[in-house]
Parts: sequence; structure tokens; C-alpha cells
Amino acid sequence: VLSPLDEYIDKAEEGYLAVDRNGKMHAGMFPRMNPLHPVYQEKMIGMFREICRQFGASPAFLGIQLHVVFESSFWMGSIDWGYDDFTISLFEKDTGIKLPSFSGDSRYKQRHDWLTNEKKNEWISWRCRKLYEFYKRLAEVLSSTRKDLKLVIGLRYLAEGSTFLPHWEQIGHSMKTLYRNAGIDM
Repeated sequence: VLSPLDEYIDKAEEGYLAVDRNGKMHAGMFPRMNPLHPVYQEKMIGMFREICRQFGASPAFLGIQLHVVFESSFWMGSIDWGYDDFTISLFEKDTGIKLPSFSGDSRYKQRHDWLTNEKKNEWISWRCRKLYEFYKRLAEVLSSTRKDLKLVIGLRYLAEGSTFLPHWEQIGHSMKTLYRNAGIDM
């Protein structure tokens, strides 16, 4: 999955790496790949196919779990991520909602502010739908190998003493809202 990283590391507009509202492409120590980008999705699907090829016949193989923590690239991470040119263009194409023409390094924050103030429900719902479609494709790889194989989305965000925990409690968000903002509608 990381193989094209060098190709995209300085190209935020390409969208392979997710970009946060401040123009940052790292979550913690690692770059955050954009789970909505087709190159990332095809690489993940290829990995799933290879795992199924190697282990699909084993009765000990029951499926694959995606370990979803803040830094992982299996989801958007929070409402602060997903403001790269590619993702915004895809959102506009899929929804017909056109953002104002923001440019320069401030465009990420401007997009975040506009979307979370003007079209928050549409933005969050679209992100959830796109991630669901991706997870469905991954699950189909498993079920085409063996009908009993499962895709498990292991939600471990904030379960391990995150410093973000007090923040979401203070602003009155539920875990359901937090996950939905990050692209997982429970």
C-alpha cells in the first residue's frame, strides 16, 4: 500500500494522501493514505485477494479485521481530514454540490470551514457512504473466496487513553457522532 508513497508525498492535490484542514498529510508518525482514492482502494483489494489466495482454504482463516485507530488509513480519522483536491472534486461530482473556489495553501481550512458550516450533513453522509462502498468491496473479496469469511471493522478509536477523549466529551459529542464524522455510520 505504501509503494507509491514517494510518488505522492509532495502532491497533496493528487489525493492519494489525505489532507487535513491545515494542509497536513500526517496523522501521528505516519502519512494518512486517502481511503477514498482509487489507487489506495485497488491496492487494498489486491492485498485482500492475495491473503484469500494464500489462506482462503484454511478452516483457521475466518476473515480480516481492519484495526481502526486514529492514525489508520481505513477511515477518515475525524471531521478534520479529507480536504485534498481529489476528495473535494469527487464530492462535488457525486453530490452536485459546488464549493466556492478556494485556492492556495489556505484552501484546506476554507473547505473545512465552508463544508462543516454550510453542508455538514451532506459532507458527512457522503463520506460515510463512500467508506461503506469501499468496505463492501473488501467484504465481497472475502465472500467470493468463502461465504463464511467476515470483514470486521475494529473500532478502537479513543479506547486506549487518547488525549482527544476529554475534548469530545467537553463539546458534547457521542461516540456515534465522532465515528460518523470520521466516515463510519453505525
